Formats: sequence, structure tokens, C-alpha cells
Amino acid sequence: MRYNEVYLDNLTSAPMSEEVAEELTDYFIHRYGSPLAYHQFGQWSKTAMEYFAEKVMEILHSETKNCSFTLGVRFPLIDDGAILLSPFESPQVENAVDKLENEVITIPLTNWIYDINWLEKQLKKGKIALVVVSYADRITGTIQPFEEIIELCNRYSTPLFVDLSVLIGRGKFPLLNLGSAYGYINGKVFGAPCDLIIGEKLDLQFPHQLSAGFLKSLEIIYENLDDNLTRLSELSEYFWEMLQLHLPHLTLLGGNEKVSGVMAIAFQDVDRQAMMLALDMQGVMVWAGDSLYSPIKSLLHSDVPEHIADSTLRFSFWYHNTKQEIDYVLRVLPPLVDRVRYEKKSPRFQAD
Repeated sequence: MRYNEVYLDNLTSAPMSEEVAEELTDYFIHRYGSPLAYHQFGQWSKTAMEYFAEKVMEILHSETKNCSFTLGVRFPLIDDGAILLSPFESPQVENAVDKLENEVITIPLTNWIYDINWLEKQLKKGKIALVVVSYADRITGTIQPFEEIIELCNRYSTPLFVDLSVLIGRGKFPLLNLGSAYGYINGKVFGAPCDLIIGEKLDLQFPHQLSAGFLKSLEIIYENLDDNLTRLSELSEYFWEMLQLHLPHLTLLGGNEKVSGVMAIAFQDVDRQAMMLALDMQGVMVWAGDSLYSPIKSLLHSDVPEHIADSTLRFSFWYHNTKQEIDYVLRVLPPLVDRVRYEKKSPRFQAD
């Protein structure tokens, strides 16, 4: 069998399109004036950056007009008090929360969804400095009750930070009214060169070249969004249907309503570390957790049994993936699962 390379870890970092790379090259080589400078190059760059921000908000159907391009996570100013943190947040968001040095309380889940009743009780008590959640979780793609959370935080005047990253290119934005909340979009998950904070004043010190690349990335995605969503859904459905024909004892994790192209699959009696490494040796790259040496915490918070969580891999598809690539994965994956299951059960391979 010919060795192929199939990248299915796009929610960690997706490839940048050639058009975005060309846009960046053009701006870095030919349109390099600082937006803070008063000469004509500087004033042109300032106008361009303001245009980029306006167009991004237009594409995202955002009623919030302010946004700022950035690298990394930034939170609104907060007072003393506890932070209510979703168990689905990325390491970048978790690390930023740790730096605030506030008490952190994990939001419980009910059937993969944030427990809204628990959240309201905590907000009623007061002394909550910040609520940090995601529009859709990054493990299974389950969509969360976004509007209800915004309404609660507005009612109790509590700062809110919402990670919108998983929705980009994988679902349709509703009319986005964040109110006073911050929205965060991680550019890496759709091949953009920088991130975005919604609800913050535009930072003219940020390199406008990267802002141009962010806008170009969004324009490419939303130019043919319906077709792209259909394609991601078809790839996911095909992969899951064919996988079930080849392998028994599989569990597709997550809630009922999900974004397209994200699948967390538990392979019973398979160690996720061993499986990820075996697939990698065949050129297939998937996500097996933020650390191979500790459990996937978000799954345990979702009341997934530990043995199921420890057998879970995430497959995240993107626009460059093809049916031919999925067929290759379907050829190499079942024999690897069978082998790992056999080795786990066979006394011959067990330690003394």
C-alpha cells in the first residue's frame, strides 16, 4: 500500500490558502506603511485597517461594530471574584485564565450542554468576575445555548468571553449580538495569520498586513459557505457510515446539534495514544488530546466513562480534505484498530 499523508487535525491548526499567502506577501512587500504614521503610506494603511475591521464584522453579521486584530487571547477588564470556565476551552484560553490568578470554577454539563440552571444560580450569588465559554465545543463540535448565556450575563451584569472559533467555516453565524461581551476567533483553526477580538477597540499598532490576511481568509470561506458546509457534512457522514461497516464497538460522542466536519469517535478497547501513533506512522494525523499523558478532561466533565475517554480520537475535516483521502484512512484505520485491540487482549503482549 502506498504511504499517503492525510491531515485531519484541522481544529488545532488548518492550512493557509495560497490566496491568503499571496495577500500577505503583497502587503508586506508593497503596502508596508504603519497605520500610526502621518505620511501617505501610513494614512493609507490606517484606512485599509479600518476597512478590514468593518468588512470582517459585516461578514460575521455582527451587530457589535468594534473589533481588534490580535495574536492570542485577551479578556475584558475584570474585578476580583471567581471565573466560571467551560471545560471545553483550548489550552490558549486556559493559560490566559490561569494568568488572571482568580479562582476558577468549571461549568458543569448536562448531555454535552452547559448547565444553564447551575450557571444562573452562580450568577445570582454574585462575586463572579468573568464567564468563559465556547459557542461550539472543540472536541465534538456540539453547539451550546449561546443566546441564553448572553442573556444571563447581561441580566446579572457579568463580563462574558465567548470563543467563536469552531463555528468559522463550519456553521452559519446567527445575527451576532454580543452586547458588552467579548468574542474571540482563533485564526489558526481556519488558516488565518492572526486572531480577532470582537468588542474591543481597533488596535492600530497591530500589523495591518496580518489583518489583511485575516479578512482574505474569511472572504474565501464565506464566498461559498453553503457548498463548503455541504462538503464537510458529506465527508463526515461518509467516513462515519463506512467506518461502522468495517469496525464494531464505536461511539460517536457529542450532542444532537453540531457544527460540520468535527467528529470525536471512541474506539472501544483501543488506547488513544497507541492509536494516534499507529495512524501517524501511516501518514494519518488526528487529535488524541492536548496531552498524551493525562486524560481528556472535557470528556470526563461530560460524564464520559474514563475507558471511553481514553479510547477517543478527534477527526476534524477541512476544505482541502478529499474523499480519496478518507478512503485511504478507511483502508489503514480498521486493521490498526484490530491489531491494537488484539494486542491489548492477548496475554502474549501484556506485561508480566
